[in-house]
Amino acid sequence: LGIESQQRLRLRNAVITGLSKSDLALDQCWPVSVVGDSFLTTDPDCRLYAHTDDQRRQLLLRRIDDNTVHTSLKLKPQMTRLIGMRFSPDGTRLGARYEAGRGRERLQIWELPAGKEIADLAVGGFGQAADFSVDGARMAYVVPGNRSIEIRQLPAFSLENKIDLETPVQTLALAPDNNALAAYGEESIALYDVQSGRLTQRLQCPAHAYVLEFSPDSSRLAAAGRDTRIRLYDLADQDADEPRMPSDVLEGHTAMVVKTSWHPHEPILASCSNWSR
Repeated sequence: LGIESQQRLRLRNAVITGLSKSDLALDQCWPVSVVGDSFLTTDPDCRLYAHTDDQRRQLLLRRIDDNTVHTSLKLKPQMTRLIGMRFSPDGTRLGARYEAGRGRERLQIWELPAGKEIADLAVGGFGQAADFSVDGARMAYVVPGNRSIEIRQLPAFSLENKIDLETPVQTLALAPDNNALAAYGEESIALYDVQSGRLTQRLQCPAHAYVLEFSPDSSRLAAAGRDTRIRLYDLADQDADEPRMPSDVLEGHTAMVVKTSWHPHEPILASCSNWSR
């Protein structure tokens, strides 16, 4: 019809907005105080949600059905700011990343549902600097200095592998098949074999990637961040010598993309951006 691309984009967004308004109905509403830099996050089954208390001295895991407290987790007294929280995909672990003064960042991890702390360690990177495997049996994180990544077995937290990096890394993700690890740094994404630590592939990513997300079958990777775009990569052919360009670039956000999520069975990707300023 001769509609310009920007007009098509606005029309598409209007349709999506209309669908979301008609399809999303309020299910539960609980009076929870979320102050300052507090966060909310839900477990994979949407049975529990976690938030900080008013004094930010503990994390409360509440049942979504009736808002009663399921588990209380004590935060470290040296915490000055909570940066983010994340459940493992199987719901058996919860990690909270926090600042501990003077720019130092740490990651506190609990085993659920007992609420037992299994680790409190210094981390580096920026954005998604740690990730759990699908089964919750291992985790990977950026070591302070951003020049190496450690992969550890849970809940014992024993060292499984350490990957030394050629360039500083900021963001990482573990593939659902437990074979690959993606790490962003200096305008590229490197893919490593989890067992050997060998570099298997390099992807071009000119914008800072705040989030990396593998598809459920580990065949595609989404990278998103500061430039408001989402880049998709096909990972079927592995060639470490030739950096791969994205197979598709998705636009529509007007601010930094802070979260992406693949549909478990369909080729659908949901995304969320920060507020516009």
